[in-house]
Amino acid sequence: MAKSEPQNSCQTLKAMASWKINASNEDMRKYFFAFDEFSRIQSGDICLVLGRKGSGKTAICEYLHNKPGENKRSVLLSFKDFPFDHFYSGANPTTAKSSQYTNTWKLIVLSATCWLMSKDPRVDYKTRKLLAAHFTDDPTKALSLTLTKWTSGKLEIPDFGFGATGGSIERAHIQNEQSLGERVARLEEFIARAAPDTTYYLLFDDLHEDYTGEKDDSEYFIVLTGLISAITHLRTKFRKQGKQIIPIAFVRDDIFGRLRHSDKNHWVDVQWNLHWELLSLQKMVIYRICADAGTAYNQDALRCVLKDGSRISKMSKLFGKKGFDGERYVGLLEYMIELTQYRPRDLLKIFRLAATNTLAHDADIIDSDDITNVEFEYSSYLRQEFEDEIHLVVPNFLALVAPFRKYRVSVLPYDNLLKFIKQQPRTITQGRPAQELIEDLWYFGVIAVGHEKLRFRYMEKSISPAFPVIMDQTDPSVPKARVGIHAGLRPVLGF
Repeated sequence: MAKSEPQNSCQTLKAMASWKINASNEDMRKYFFAFDEFSRIQSGDICLVLGRKGSGKTAICEYLHNKPGENKRSVLLSFKDFPFDHFYSGANPTTAKSSQYTNTWKLIVLSATCWLMSKDPRVDYKTRKLLAAHFTDDPTKALSLTLTKWTSGKLEIPDFGFGATGGSIERAHIQNEQSLGERVARLEEFIARAAPDTTYYLLFDDLHEDYTGEKDDSEYFIVLTGLISAITHLRTKFRKQGKQIIPIAFVRDDIFGRLRHSDKNHWVDVQWNLHWELLSLQKMVIYRICADAGTAYNQDALRCVLKDGSRISKMSKLFGKKGFDGERYVGLLEYMIELTQYRPRDLLKIFRLAATNTLAHDADIIDSDDITNVEFEYSSYLRQEFEDEIHLVVPNFLALVAPFRKYRVSVLPYDNLLKFIKQQPRTITQGRPAQELIEDLWYFGVIAVGHEKLRFRYMEKSISPAFPVIMDQTDPSVPKARVGIHAGLRPVLGF
């Protein structure tokens, strides 16, 4: 372990060793890194945030939900307890399911907005009192029961004085027999007239809870399509009326990639894909270090960590100058990022492990020895992450990459891996073509593919990037295609 002259880096390393992997457990008001596109999400310009597991969707959600502000109210609807069965069983056979689900979601968004308004002191007192009498249930505490009540028709929606003189609020009720569409229209009109200039966030997270990855997910996709249609319609409607009603859905990109709907291309202007690159991940880590060290995050802080030899602040001594990846010398921070899937989740994990190891040896600099000491534990974590994501599509993914373990190499000819998979029994391949399985391994980031330059799927900015083109391998003038195993998996593969 490397030693440096005495400094106050120990406290920063202790904080780093306690960084949380799950954003819901972290203090996002302290650690949230506002990337370039965040202002568009915060303003409601973006209402559909896409990204892989661990890419930061929940971090954005938690930050928006917990960010303090006098003119801001929010409700976070986590779908870990969502009544999907109620949705599926309640479909009206005389109405198109997609249209019915869209109206149901609109009713949920509008009802949640009314619940927020009932607690907003900027809303007229009489209106607030009337809302509180009808929207009594807290959707954050009993989501399943609340949403079932809101969508079942048992909730009486007051007349709210439509057509009344002097803007008074009447207590007449809409009859429960009114259609879902009529109830939605009534609430839309009321909110447009009664909502103050408060910003209301309706945040939808954990939307993958009923997703299985199987072919029988068609009902799930109809429900998800209904949600996206509802929030995009309401976003547009209220923005035109000058109201800050901002519903936002956070959706896994692999799920969104499977969604088929005629309006999907219309959502391009309001969607954003969470894509991380080397520099943005470096900035995110340095921002966190600044937060722990009590140092201003600025260009000096970036140069301090990213450039060797700088002594601008204490952070320059948190890292050893160089790391070695087996082929070339790289900055240690860059080397740590290359062990990840370019996701904050992975980077926070390896930093936690490295900082813990550094402190255990009474050192105050994270160096290459610390990374070496924790690589196997980190690799085991990463293998589990891959298995959790890919098992529905490729249950035995480690068996498919066995040649890397056998020959103890990180790169193989493409044809060699293709031939190996073709020879595997049906118990391993599930009867699927070898080429298709290789594409899945690439899609989930297990392998990189290319001719002269290998590329991982997570390096592509596109939501649904195309598999790299493999040129004719029988043509001697064409560079041979290659595949490379993810660096973070090498320790669990034995090399």
